[in-house]
Amino acid sequence: MRLRYIYPLLAVITAFVPFLLSGCQSPAPQEEPEHRIADFYVRYLETERQLKAFASFYEGDSIRSARPLSIAGGVDFQGLDMERRSLADRGIRYTLTRTANYPGQFSFAYQIEGAKQQHQFTMPPLINFFFEGAVSVSRGATLVIEGEPLQATEALVLLFTGEENKTSTISIDGPKDNNTFRLSPEQLAAIPAGPSMLYLVRKRNLIEEQPYRTVISAAEYYTKTRRLEIMP
Repeated sequence: MRLRYIYPLLAVITAFVPFLLSGCQSPAPQEEPEHRIADFYVRYLETERQLKAFASFYEGDSIRSARPLSIAGGVDFQGLDMERRSLADRGIRYTLTRTANYPGQFSFAYQIEGAKQQHQFTMPPLINFFFEGAVSVSRGATLVIEGEPLQATEALVLLFTGEENKTSTISIDGPKDNNTFRLSPEQLAAIPAGPSMLYLVRKRNLIEEQPYRTVISAAEYYTKTRRLEIMP
């Protein structure tokens, strides 16, 4: 009589063993995706109205150890195809040069593994600049720029070139609440008195860290050159 009950019970247990074993097994670990780095740079020369864009891509944990990454479908900048160049020391670079008015907003588009990627960023132009009063090595100077104030990711660089073609620089980091900058005698100490050529560069640099992705966005706006007299 007992065997009549034992055999059905063994059959039920045998049927459930595979399910019990499968429930105890750990899921196979998923391989983490490769870390990728996208490096975007835009430069605008006001005198020539030249707009130039660069884009580079890498796989790896850092720029130093990363491997260059080629984008199979190419890269677009402002809707235009960029030229692919192989550089011996820097891997692969995508470039585009054109004559245009300054757009202020930049857009890069490309595809990786069939997924469309787009990166956009902005930097306002440096519309105009002038000094209130004289530029004096001993008394300093007051610089005024026209346009939006410097943001936290931006900086302003002044490049003075004297008669002997020696260039001196002054850097001003953002953020700033207004567009009036007082330059101290200490900042002007390296600039020789006399005729000088001056142009300004508005710069933007931002590094964004995302899961398995680093995005570098940089831009530079070069103004026209101005003549001025540096007073003692």
